[in-house]
Amino acid sequence: MRGFISRGHTKLDDQLGDLMNSRIKSLSLGLIVLMLATASVNTSTAQEPMVGGTLIVNLVSEPTVVDPYSLAWNAGHVGAQLFNALLRFDKDLKPEACLATKWQVNPTEGT
Repeated sequence: MRGFISRGHTKLDDQLGDLMNSRIKSLSLGLIVLMLATASVNTSTAQEPMVGGTLIVNLVSEPTVVDPYSLAWNAGHVGAQLFNALLRFDKDLKPEACLATKWQVNPTEGT
C-alpha cells in the first residue's frame, strides 16, 4: 500500500486560508446587508380590490360535478365560486346573511 506523502504546512496554505476566510466574511456581510435592505422595503403599497375582470384557476382535472358540497376535491372548490349559501361566517365564525334576509335560531334545538 502506498503511503501518503504530506508536503507540510506552508505559508501559501496560510495565505489561501486567510483569503478564503475574508471572502466568506465578505459574502456573509453582503448577504446580511441584502437581507436587511429587502426587509426594510416598504411593502405597504396594497392596492384596492378590483371589481370585475377574469379569474383564472388551474385545475388538475375537469370537475365531474359542480356542487359546492361535493366531496370531490376540485368540484367543491369550483362550485363554491359559483353558488352562494344562505349564510356565511364572519372572521369570528359567527353566522351572517349572505342570500338570507332573516333567520332565527330554535332555542330548543339550537339550529
